[in-house]
Amino acid sequence: MEEYKRINDCIEDLSKGEVVKKRRSYFFPILCIIIGIAIILFGIFKSTDIGFEQTSYLAIFFGLFLVGWGGVRIYLKAGYYVVKSLNREIKPMKIFIDPKEKESAIELFKTGNLDGIINKSINKSSPLILELWRVDGHQLLYSQLLYKTNSRLNPITNPLVKKEAKIK
Repeated sequence: MEEYKRINDCIEDLSKGEVVKKRRSYFFPILCIIIGIAIILFGIFKSTDIGFEQTSYLAIFFGLFLVGWGGVRIYLKAGYYVVKSLNREIKPMKIFIDPKEKESAIELFKTGNLDGIINKSINKSSPLILELWRVDGHQLLYSQLLYKTNSRLNPITNPLVKKEAKIK
């Protein structure tokens, strides 16, 4: 069985330097953590004042929420891909294909007929997936067929590069 690479593993090589990976800013998550800590400290110091018991508990809860949200955002900080010439993000999209059509979908994919594959799409979850990476406006398109086994997406074709594609 032939081994194929996923698009996100080789997109920079496929684009010949046109697509670069960037990381999102840590500014807002860190700001939320700092504000959350300040609100928690305010709630702790105000809890000793008469009449501020409920307000301090609410402040502590809200502060903990901000600290938790900021921490999760830092932990889950994912990179994203940008087309240098357009300065726009490439966004992945998944289209579920009827698994009975696997062989014909592979043949259509090899010929570059993505519209033919999309016509075989279904609305529910399916193990056969057409993954499209594109820029809004459809200027740039990378596509690949994936098959889900044991809750893992495995590529069953090499990535296809198609410029100026018009996919709905």
